[in-house]
Amino acid sequence: MGILLSILGNSLGLYFAQYSIQNFAFSGSYQNYLTAGLFLAVLNFTLKPIIKFMSAPIILISLGLFIIVINALMLWITDYVFGFMAIETITALVLSTIIIGFINLVVGIIYKIID
Repeated sequence: MGILLSILGNSLGLYFAQYSIQNFAFSGSYQNYLTAGLFLAVLNFTLKPIIKFMSAPIILISLGLFIIVINALMLWITDYVFGFMAIETITALVLSTIIIGFINLVVGIIYKIID
């Protein structure tokens, strides 16, 4: 159930980021949102733990703020892979990372309340 919630949260986060942030463009239908959400979820479950382990000292020194940089890297890789998604500036990348993280947090809290 965790991967499905992650796909849903990522897809909703991409949707809200596209409508609320300038220089973040997303074209296509809901299938593109789900595809990018799936890819981002797979990255978060496979590559992200390895990067977090390798950068653990930096995460500790920055009191966890470096995790935002890691999440932005995952989103940048997703942007690089898919042509229907375009993040044009670093500011748009960081803001969309924060929005997607917040949407994932809300989806997780709602799931825990319901369950």
